[in-house]
Amino acid sequence: MSKALKVICNLHPPAGTVIPDSHRPSKVYEFKVPTADIESNSEFYNALREAVMQAKARIGADLTVWRDAVGMLENEKEPKKGQNEEDEDANEGEEES
Repeated sequence: MSKALKVICNLHPPAGTVIPDSHRPSKVYEFKVPTADIESNSEFYNALREAVMQAKARIGADLTVWRDAVGMLENEKEPKKGQNEEDEDANEGEEES
């Protein structure tokens, strides 16, 4: 009997996000946990740990693609007020007093 680690991701990117090639906002990941020749709990947990590490690496890579896609959208927004502008505004207020 084969067991598996299953992870379901449902992302909700902001409107206007360009969907990266071959990526979907909703995805089901499945990582097999081989149990055929396992004779002890220790062997099972080692196999499970390996599946979790594979899941972490794969999902992390996919989420990085989405982070980059959303980041590109954020870069197109109006820049926030910079530190230098805030200092100038504070200095103007002090001069008026």
